[in-house]
Amino acid sequence: MAKTGGRFYAAVDEDTILKAVREINEVSAGTIELKQYSAQQGRFGPFALMAALLWTASAALKLLPSYFQSIP
Repeated sequence: MAKTGGRFYAAVDEDTILKAVREINEVSAGTIELKQYSAQQGRFGPFALMAALLWTASAALKLLPSYFQSIP
């Protein structure tokens, strides 16, 4: 690294990585585009809602008169 002037950045956590990107951006001739993706967004919400609605509908049909409790 001494020959090329490179520098090592230890990626301990996200803040360290972002700090390294900012430092590289200041020193370099060009710019670095940074896109952050989050895997912490819940994607199961619609499925949980549908499951709750179906469970509620089945409970309601079970509690209604015996017409819905048997197959004709």
